[in-house]
Amino acid sequence: MAREYPKLKLDKSMAMFEEAQRLSPGGVMGIRRPYNFIQGEYPIFIDRGYGGHIIDVDGNDYIDMLCAYGPIILGYDEKEINDAVKKQIDERGFCFSLVQPAQNQLEQAVIDMVPCAEQVIPVKTGSDATTLAVRIARGYTDRSVILRCGYHGWHDWCVENHGGVPEETLALTDEFEYGDIQYLEEKLQKHAGKVACVIITPVGHPLAKPVQAPPAGYLEAVKDLTHKHGAVLIFDEIRTGFRAALGGAQERYGVTPDLGTFGKAMANGYAISCVAGKREIMSVCEKKVFISSTFFPNSL
Repeated sequence: MAREYPKLKLDKSMAMFEEAQRLSPGGVMGIRRPYNFIQGEYPIFIDRGYGGHIIDVDGNDYIDMLCAYGPIILGYDEKEINDAVKKQIDERGFCFSLVQPAQNQLEQAVIDMVPCAEQVIPVKTGSDATTLAVRIARGYTDRSVILRCGYHGWHDWCVENHGGVPEETLALTDEFEYGDIQYLEEKLQKHAGKVACVIITPVGHPLAKPVQAPPAGYLEAVKDLTHKHGAVLIFDEIRTGFRAALGGAQERYGVTPDLGTFGKAMANGYAISCVAGKREIMSVCEKKVFISSTFFPNSL
């Protein structure tokens, strides 16, 4: 006979969710909505975290295997990191119209660790980084079509739910399946002479499917085919960066792309990401390709 467990007490979470739906469409954003889990048996509002645990507003304590969807690589309330952030806030500030020396230090650290990194541009979110990488590739190649494999964020060119996105925008992105090199070759031939970039998560993690390590020789073949067709190869390492290896999956598997995107584990929960890549390609951002934001130079 199966063992029965008491039902989770989630009264406060459910009450807050009801209020949240009045305040904001859907109450909470995207993947955090209750219908993605077991409704009534999964928390919605979190009170605090410590180490590898989270405690919801009803006082239930959980081991957080999601790591906040990836950023929390060292645990919640990590003193060394938080102390450094507090020191920056208290002694130097962090949001200015100009940049602070911390930007140079960060960029050099990424260059020292990541194989493809000759230059670096800090941004804030994973979607910022992948979208910037695609724009750089388009600027470098003067082409428009994107071939993608994996989840790359919520922006128009890659969003999974197409509501609100013009058909003309969707037509410039085509998908291919992870691990099937023939599939990619067919897509490159279909869009011959028009492909700006191939962007791929080097470790496969398609939505709602198991994580897949790259088959032997697969990433090498992807790189060769991409360059054969004159396109830029982008590794989306938002999840794998500083996790699969310190220098990302490109270090672990020995295949260096033209550009790489990094985020999540980069700052243990603080909002930062970056694009790193070859100087020749990144240099289009000097004049040809525009990138700017009030918060991208933020030193936290």
